[in-house]
Amino acid sequence: MPSVMKLRAVLVLGLASASALAGCEVPVGTTAMAHESAPPPDGQPVASLYFSSYLGGGGADEITAIAASGGQSARVVVAGGTSSTNFPTTDGSTVDATTDAGCSGCPFDAFVTRLESPGVVVWSTVIGGPGYERATVVAIGGDLDVFVGGSAGSLTATTGAADPTFAGGSTAARGGEDGFVCRLDGATGATEWCTFIGGTGPGGVLGLHADWAGDDVVVVFNTAAGEDLHLESPYAAAFAGRHRALASGADTVVLRLDGTGQSLQWATYVGGSGDERGVPSVDVDGGAVHVLTTTASSDAPTPNGRITIAPPNLNGYLAVFSDDATTLRYGTYLGGGQNDLAAPHGLVVDGRAFVAINTHSVDMPTLQPSQSMLAGAGVVGCGANDPDGWGDGWLGVISTSAVGNASLTAATYLGGSQADTISGVGKTLSGDLVVSGRTYSSDFPTTAVLLPYQASLAGSPCGATPGSADGFVARFGVNGFAELERRQLSTYLGGSGVDGLTGVATGEGDFYIVAGASTSTDFPRVGGMAPAGGASDGVIATPAFWPPPLTAGDAGPDAPGADTDARADAGFGIDEGGGGCCGAGSGASSAPLALVVFASLWARRRRRA
Repeated sequence: MPSVMKLRAVLVLGLASASALAGCEVPVGTTAMAHESAPPPDGQPVASLYFSSYLGGGGADEITAIAASGGQSARVVVAGGTSSTNFPTTDGSTVDATTDAGCSGCPFDAFVTRLESPGVVVWSTVIGGPGYERATVVAIGGDLDVFVGGSAGSLTATTGAADPTFAGGSTAARGGEDGFVCRLDGATGATEWCTFIGGTGPGGVLGLHADWAGDDVVVVFNTAAGEDLHLESPYAAAFAGRHRALASGADTVVLRLDGTGQSLQWATYVGGSGDERGVPSVDVDGGAVHVLTTTASSDAPTPNGRITIAPPNLNGYLAVFSDDATTLRYGTYLGGGQNDLAAPHGLVVDGRAFVAINTHSVDMPTLQPSQSMLAGAGVVGCGANDPDGWGDGWLGVISTSAVGNASLTAATYLGGSQADTISGVGKTLSGDLVVSGRTYSSDFPTTAVLLPYQASLAGSPCGATPGSADGFVARFGVNGFAELERRQLSTYLGGSGVDGLTGVATGEGDFYIVAGASTSTDFPRVGGMAPAGGASDGVIATPAFWPPPLTAGDAGPDAPGADTDARADAGFGIDEGGGGCCGAGSGASSAPLALVVFASLWARRRRRA
């Protein structure tokens, strides 16, 4: 039976070192949120923080990817990177404290943690060696096994792996770096297999989709400038009959790997003769493989598409392939007159493609928008935190069965007057679109059907100093249909440090969960444990209750406000005090932690009088 750690009573989550968690074990399947809350007072609906806490060790810890399966008692898997030699694990694995020569950013290893309910850690493991390892993507397969991908410098591939040999290049900060994919047993976290993925340049796997009906995995990554991956072993056979316009510079590659990790089913380039770069995403729907990337190519193929014209700079590019990648069914540019970049984790497909672009263009197409204009039109960036200058997020809903401009069915900007970036999209089964990211804007739009949990920026805008961002969560939808003119929720979530939410996962019904990272010591907490001084912390937020589908007659963005302090009196039944082995007031509070913030946005409709 796998080791299970109860984080903090049934409702409130707290994560500590193994010693601090002694005596806190609970059976697998314990429901962490099986209770009813009193309805909030009458008035406009309000979003509230349900609970929050911290995970990790005394170093730098970050969550970069999240996946979920199920509803209120969902299994949730988070993945990222850690430098903490005391990162809490259930299998005894630890960060390798030795350092490869030429890696100034080491030690740094990947971690994967499975939670359930979500207040229970089922298992937690660290993957890596003396080099630099970092997980960037994670997915749950049809048999509930976990697939994780990222970059690795010292990983050992398993016998018979599709690509058993490290071939990556090196950087000063990370040393040698190649892409990897591993499959972990969903019940225990034990590694079933690992393989390298990628060419001779430094890089990693940046997008991953696990086939729910079968065992295959589709991944997306970028090659080094000028590399002919289609001529290299073991990739040449997978490219046969498929590779298209290949650049003299960098390229995006989408590849299907079988569930044993031993066979490359097929591979193809995405884009045109210029560079493809950035952080691409991949999703599969009805057998069609969708890829979102960033391109500088003026000749990327656009069958049935071409929503915007060929780019003068960098634009987003959406491509749709047949299930064997022999046919490109659809292709379109997504951008305007300035640089427009595919958002990390910026694609989800459910009949239509829901895409996110981070834009600096004032001429992005909009259709039935909640925000019709670029608000972050400045040219000064937030220092190292935003080297490209100010900008906004952009969301588009695309019907890839339509032709040309008719395929764009909805589009909106999302942002304030400073730097705002989207870094995660998800679609609930009830039909709503959920978006996460980070913002430096003190005027980020929080007007929505639900009053925001956090109505103002807790960080600081850019100015003489780089500033400090907050995370944000926005949810769009009406009548269970993810259209973009109606924001159900838009809220800041952060403290006085730099905070950002980097991924969204969805489950049954209205269940959604977001994750990210924070340097704040004052990130909003409810019943959880305080940070223990790590350089950065992970963040995760999940709603415990969800409003019924909103109708066109419900309170919209212009509805009169209500006292947001009412959220404190909503009767959540959360014990914020100490006591017990997992309580915030116990000795566990001094244990080394990193912030996997388990913050929960509680949202429930309130009838208007």
